[in-house]
Amino acid sequence: MPASARALERARAAVELDVARDFPAAARAYRDAAAALDADADADADGADGLRRKAREYRERADELEATTRETTVDYTSLVGVASGAARAKTTMETKTRDAGGARVVGGAAAVGACAAFRGPAEGEDWADRRRVAFDLLRRLEDRVSAPARRSMLWRRARERRAAHNAALAVCGRGGFVGDALELLENATTKGLKPDAASFNACLAACRRSEPPKAEASLRIWRQLIDDGTAARPDGVSAAETVACLERGNRTADADEVFGDCLRLGVLLTKPVGPRSAAPPSGVKSSSFLDEDGEYDVSGMTVPLARCAVRRAVYEAAADLDPKATAKASVVFITGVGARRQFDPNHVPLRTHVLQLLRNGFDPPLVAFVPDDAPGTVKVETRSLLAWAAARDEDAADAADKRPARGGGAKRRGKRGRKKGRPSSK
Repeated sequence: MPASARALERARAAVELDVARDFPAAARAYRDAAAALDADADADADGADGLRRKAREYRERADELEATTRETTVDYTSLVGVASGAARAKTTMETKTRDAGGARVVGGAAAVGACAAFRGPAEGEDWADRRRVAFDLLRRLEDRVSAPARRSMLWRRARERRAAHNAALAVCGRGGFVGDALELLENATTKGLKPDAASFNACLAACRRSEPPKAEASLRIWRQLIDDGTAARPDGVSAAETVACLERGNRTADADEVFGDCLRLGVLLTKPVGPRSAAPPSGVKSSSFLDEDGEYDVSGMTVPLARCAVRRAVYEAAADLDPKATAKASVVFITGVGARRQFDPNHVPLRTHVLQLLRNGFDPPLVAFVPDDAPGTVKVETRSLLAWAAARDEDAADAADKRPARGGGAKRRGKRGRKKGRPSSK
């Protein structure tokens, strides 16, 4: 007796799913076709042997597909576990192997989420061990691209492959392995996996955590992000990591330039916790952190970004300040009161960092204070800002005088000398 129409339909569907590499669905379809063939064999004994033989072949193929899916799931979730610090890699693999009977393949979003839920290495483990395990798992997964019998639908998707590469990149970023991170980023690009913002951010994190910090490499990655139209668009994490690395490397001018790039490109520098927009109000200068009340809002920024914002705000305020201004305070920074300290006694509020920068980062120091009626703000006294602006202009004039002059230079220096009581050149 030939196979029934139902059995043939199920078998045809199974083959189509197998060719399309939807292996979990193909395995289910093969089992349905095998069950239909068994029913046909029970109905008529004449052709039972051939039908049952074909049913066995379908079940064997279903077992093979399920085994391939389980193996990929184990390795993939192990790689995510290594990146996130959820468990030691060996424990993760053993647990997933035991529970893989009904396991579903972990998606790319889960990988990124697991990397974000970071905890440090387990006891007796260091970042070098975690990097080694992560790269070994990634290599095993990538080997399946060139091994048709071991492929699964999961590992044919560029999105899932990129997510696994990002998980390995996260290990490099947490451990400060700059060379490995850049090599992995280049390999992903070579394989046609277009890196996203998370890929670049992991490399920037590696630059920041490296000892000493790789400021030049981080600046090169940042330039690639903003200049290369094919690269991912930078986000707030990209800016925070780049600026932090440059500040650690005493590259303040470069950090301020990156901050200016963020304002020009409209990169959101604060956490989106409220309705406040990143775009400046109409008629306001380029500082996207300047709100409608003329106050500079740095709350929600990381400390390195806030330092750049304060420097930029002081320069802008000094350029616009009327020398005859009588207001007590001319610049106001919104910092927040540092509520996190209620839960973390070691937390230093952003307000404290801003006060330290204003008092120690400018010459002469700026007089800053926290008003009693607004403890979440820091204000700069107008008189101190005028004094700082005057000293800066004088230093700029002295620097100009020291440059070789073309005619009349000696005369100008002589006039400045007589005005300050210094002897004239004549």
